[in-house]
Amino acid sequence: MFMTTGRAAVVLPDNVLFEAGAGEIVRKKLMETTEFHTILRLPTGILYAQGVKANVLFFDNLPEPADLAEEIIENIEAGLLSFRAVAAALQPIAAGK
Repeated sequence: MFMTTGRAAVVLPDNVLFEAGAGEIVRKKLMETTEFHTILRLPTGILYAQGVKANVLFFDNLPEPADLAEEIIENIEAGLLSFRAVAAALQPIAAGK
């Protein structure tokens, strides 16, 4: 079992970012399940055809605290993590950083 946290960037044409229907559903799901933190708006013609603006969306995947605790326990039991590694990873969180 692997940890489900991570970072990602997704490139989308401008119309997808602001359209209704499926685009709206995807936006809401991203906002509910990730820490969506940055939109980089690119000028026309950089990644798509001339006249089409592009956006790069950056977000972090943050599991629910209960899910995270369960995954940590599973990884320790599977020998993928040590208690020392978990303590070191949680130290900055405990310190409020």
